[in-house]
Amino acid sequence: LLQSRMMAIADIFDALTASDRPYKKAVPIEKVLSILKEEAANGVLDKDLVDLFVDCEIYKKLPKEIMEH
Repeated sequence: LLQSRMMAIADIFDALTASDRPYKKAVPIEKVLSILKEEAANGVLDKDLVDLFVDCEIYKKLPKEIMEH
């Protein structure tokens, strides 16, 4: 399902960039994008959707506190 593939990308992005989790530090945006691309190349994530997420900079539409990492 398309929605499920989209949510997988969003969930991974959120998990890696979250700064409010005491058990781990937030990962820098560039590293997160690299991880998403790697997972897409390995067939774990939908490559077309990851490309869209990265190329259209969808992640920049997120709250400012996320983008400060």
